[in-house]
Amino acid sequence: MLLFSGRAEPDQMTVAWLLPSTVWQQRCPVALSVCSGPALSPCNRLMTRFRSSVRATLSREGELGEEKSGEHCNTREHQRSTAGEEPQQNTWTREATRHSPQLDMTTLNDHSIEVGFMEWAKGAGIETAELSIAHFGREHLRGLRAETALPAGSILARVPGFLALQTRSDDSGRGCPLPEEVCAPMFWKQAPWYARLALLLLFERYKADPESARKLETLVLRRKLKRWEIRPNQRRGPAKVSASNCTLSPWFRLLPTTFDERPLYWTDAERRELQYDCLLRAISEQERKWKDLYGRFVRQTFERGGIDLKVRGGLFSEQDFQWALNVVVTRAFSGPSETTPFGERWRQACFAGALSLASWNFHLMDAFAALNVFLVVVLSQLVFDALYPRIYQSMQGAPLKKYVIAPFIDLFNHSSRVQSKVAYEYFYDAFSLSISNRDTHAGDQVFISYGTLTNDELLALYGFVEEDNPHDTYKLWDDASETTIVFDATGRVRNPESVQHLSATGLIALIREELARKPTTLTEDEQWQPSNQRLELARRFRIGKKRILERALQQLGHAHPQHSGHATNSGVSAER
Repeated sequence: MLLFSGRAEPDQMTVAWLLPSTVWQQRCPVALSVCSGPALSPCNRLMTRFRSSVRATLSREGELGEEKSGEHCNTREHQRSTAGEEPQQNTWTREATRHSPQLDMTTLNDHSIEVGFMEWAKGAGIETAELSIAHFGREHLRGLRAETALPAGSILARVPGFLALQTRSDDSGRGCPLPEEVCAPMFWKQAPWYARLALLLLFERYKADPESARKLETLVLRRKLKRWEIRPNQRRGPAKVSASNCTLSPWFRLLPTTFDERPLYWTDAERRELQYDCLLRAISEQERKWKDLYGRFVRQTFERGGIDLKVRGGLFSEQDFQWALNVVVTRAFSGPSETTPFGERWRQACFAGALSLASWNFHLMDAFAALNVFLVVVLSQLVFDALYPRIYQSMQGAPLKKYVIAPFIDLFNHSSRVQSKVAYEYFYDAFSLSISNRDTHAGDQVFISYGTLTNDELLALYGFVEEDNPHDTYKLWDDASETTIVFDATGRVRNPESVQHLSATGLIALIREELARKPTTLTEDEQWQPSNQRLELARRFRIGKKRILERALQQLGHAHPQHSGHATNSGVSAER
């Protein structure tokens, strides 16, 4: 088993072979940089997710458990999202949901989609504990509920590998698995992992929809399209799984249609309400990169071939492309990649054995020579599998990784106070998710952790904020030394070398100056009642940041008097 632990992207991973399965880290965000100082200062990477190690038991990235009584956990809604819902106190959503849990036609339709998905999952070979899709709290957040008590160590779900969408860090050099009319080989080679996975996802979604499939045939001839009836880089499912259950249509219907809670889609006025410049710069940079990525995709794939997407019925539009990117960065997980799946290695070994046996049977070589040929083939495969990841890392400077989206595993909501494991089972070609650190009672929502993420990362990538996040930080830029001072959630300086030039009095003055620059005080933020969900997220975010600075002052022995009389921001802040 290959074991994955830690944060997914882009941290380094260490791999150790113990048993034939792989433990994975649960969410793998794109690289998003958060500036540690002014616009011209160096930037730190915001998303560094997933440490990795390889080990004999299956587990997955993230941490899983139940919500304790009186303990507020972060929740993630993996379903259809809509704007304008009423915010719920002490609930942090990754995707906005309907503002009312009243039973209406939308609710009935969602329920039928959820029931259809669970039936499909069972028929497709997804094994789960006694779990059901349920809705929680005033915000009607979709999550998974334990129907029976689940002790620590229980396997929550096991998803066959043929149902997962996957790409590897070395896929850029292995050739594009999609038709060249859909993705130019040049773009595939240059694209980051999340863009490759997004195109695989979008291609599958088009194939699953009859109308989109007909439009797709105008880009790719039918006789060529039949080559891609099976998902790229995937094998057919087991014989016991019907062809209808191999489709991902029920899962696609369960995915959100919008990601409006992510600051990437906020207005400039709403973003300013965050009162945290380095995050604003990081969001703007991601917005620019995504637009450039789509422009390059269109130029290299369609414009060079004289194809006008406007007459292709909306296929591969910028809206669809960004939807797929959002699904990937909010649901993918990553970990060390095996060189070759066990099933493929087994077939190769059997083929080599059959050839050796036939050579001996037809007297082409004696028994000893035939056996030697078979052993050489098998041993060369084992040596290649053992050495290739090390050679790749030495040449690329990064470990060989696999990025995966697996249906059902992506339905769990988040809490930083729980633990879970995701693993790849090498011999069974399956991904499993298990509880690590606590029992879950019947009727409780089951949570996982997306990693030790700050509120910057949670809000920028998932669209929610965790109150009293133990992993949150505040990055304070010091103009005098041109360094970034990082405070942890308790107010302690995480990088002491950054304050060696400062006296305690100087550091206190720097913190007070930072607080004084804020348009509002902590007290004003706590009393503010925003008019919509985005402003509520901004309020929670900046409250958490200001509390870190207040704790830093307390650590230094000086309480900060609440400042007042500052001008309010223009725009949305006038709605207070």
